[in-house]
Amino acid sequence: MLNMLGVRMAAIALLATLVTVLSPEVGRVLRPMPIEARATSMSADEMLVSLQAQKWPEHLALPAYYREPENFFLKKHRDAQSPLMNYWNAFSRDEKLEVLDEIRRLHTPFALPYLAEMAWFTLPQEADHAIAANVFSALGASSNTYVEVAIFVCDFVSQSSIDDTVVQHAQACRDSLVDRRQRLGR
Repeated sequence: MLNMLGVRMAAIALLATLVTVLSPEVGRVLRPMPIEARATSMSADEMLVSLQAQKWPEHLALPAYYREPENFFLKKHRDAQSPLMNYWNAFSRDEKLEVLDEIRRLHTPFALPYLAEMAWFTLPQEADHAIAANVFSALGASSNTYVEVAIFVCDFVSQSSIDDTVVQHAQACRDSLVDRRQRLGR
């Protein structure tokens, strides 16, 4: 009986030693990939460069709707926010307005997934009316080939926003998109 207790104690001591020695290595292996840490390191200027080049940084794990905007209709693709939303949330108000002005000026469907995600995840709680108005203006300018996705986003925001002015911006953008779709057949 005493011998069995000694074997158990030795096994426990060995296990404790292994855990102590290996714990830094195990912690390093189990730690999340550094994408999370880089998520707030993109400046507004770098965002503008990406938008102008119409190419997102390759290290980002972007949802499927960044490759095919119509995937935004599928809930499974929009459950979690992309790292681009971390960048957006880190920008100052002026930086956000500058990015939105550039997107509107570019008038490109490349920006539509970013705008859709931005509107979906931030506008229902947005109280800054200039930001909301500019998001919808940029969404309208970037939605030429994906009008249905933009309408879907506007409907969601108008039904879920806590601010009446944001709801009005969403409805006005939706009405404009529906009118354009009817006139142009898109």
